[in-house]
Amino acid sequence: ENLAAQNFGMDELPPRQQTALLVHGMLGWSADETAGLLDASTATVSSAIQRARRTLRGRQPLQSS
Repeated sequence: ENLAAQNFGMDELPPRQQTALLVHGMLGWSADETAGLLDASTATVSSAIQRARRTLRGRQPLQSS
């Protein structure tokens, strides 16, 4: 399991939100490009990114021991 993703709660996001957030935020793809990858509408991807960000904003990173 990816420790960085676990520390920030990424592993708790639904798969589509994880993918949308990573591809858009980390790889810099546009919402349109990400939508093409996920076979979804741009609005669906934008909503998934917003929901993922909102979820992660409410979490605190876990402390490594």
